[in-house]
Amino acid sequence: MSAVAAPRGGDEGARVVVVGAGAVGRAAVAELRRLGAPVTAVDRDPARLGLLATDDPGLETLIADAFARDALVTAGVAEARGFISALQPLRDNLFLCTMARRLNPTVPLVARIGNAADAPRFRQLGAAVVNPAELGGGELATRMVLPAMADFVEALIASGDRKEQIARLDIPEGSPLAGKTLGEACLQQCSGSVVLGLRRGGRGAFEYHPSPRARLRAGGAVMALGEPHQLDRLRTMLRGG
Repeated sequence: MSAVAAPRGGDEGARVVVVGAGAVGRAAVAELRRLGAPVTAVDRDPARLGLLATDDPGLETLIADAFARDALVTAGVAEARGFISALQPLRDNLFLCTMARRLNPTVPLVARIGNAADAPRFRQLGAAVVNPAELGGGELATRMVLPAMADFVEALIASGDRKEQIARLDIPEGSPLAGKTLGEACLQQCSGSVVLGLRRGGRGAFEYHPSPRARLRAGGAVMALGEPHQLDRLRTMLRGG
């Protein structure tokens, strides 16, 4: 079970580069494609990429050793809007994230890990981490203890029939809504989207289910749920367009 945010404004056409077409990488590619994100999948094994191409003939793939000179350049990491390293060995993912960061200092990085103790090494690069075993274990426990919640979350983020997406929308400097409370800004009523969380500065955690009295701050962000046109309307409101 995974959730991928909708594209942020300004990078809808940029690609997400996924290295590794094993089971984890294929699942990441499938979810990205379901959400409409352009993807380039990279693997040195043509058979693995062939499995992806069979399910998705329009997918862009690159048969290459990601550790080879210029392989990440050819994959388009320098212009990418995201980079996922889904290989199994820790050292491989750490190396690839380091190379991707050098090519693109601002690209969001996500890496597969097998041990939570390894997470700080990736976070030094500004990379988010995912432990498939922990996710699977958490899903098993949730299914047992809170089956209704598990069904709801799966229906929300895993169904190809639903149009709703979850997106992080930044509050830019100069936003006409900066300084207003959520209630004053009329974000939900005027956009039709649902505000799930609010971050009041450039760093720090999101405050989930924020109060209508919570105040928007320039440099912060809103986490919202809605159909694409509702999220676009909310993005325009935050920008002041």
